Amino acid sequence: LARLRAVAEEGLAHHRLPRLDGAERDPSGRARCRACHAAIDKGAWRLRLAFWEEGRFSPAGFLHAACARAYLEVAQTTDLVPRLRRFSPGLGEAELALVVAALDAPPPPPA
Repeated sequence: LARLRAVAEEGLAHHRLPRLDGAERDPSGRARCRACHAAIDKGAWRLRLAFWEEGRFSPAGFLHAACARAYLEVAQTTDLVPRLRRFSPGLGEAELALVVAALDAPPPPPA
């Protein structure tokens, strides 16, 4: 119960955070970042977003890893790691460390 309460309070404090749906490498280079609107390079780490609507999750686009903290309105990268672990179960610890490094990188120049 305490864990559920903490997750709910976190979602209320950071209204975009519940949209986070995992991390992956961009397979094509065609996606655009919802935060800065620049293209996400092929092979770069990106974060998936999803909305809960009409009783199901719907894909909502992607973010550059470096744009995620500002878009999701979280102060520290460590605030994102538990959600990334949960929604990206295929990532090993080494890959997760690469995602965390990408989260702390400077954001790309605006489009």
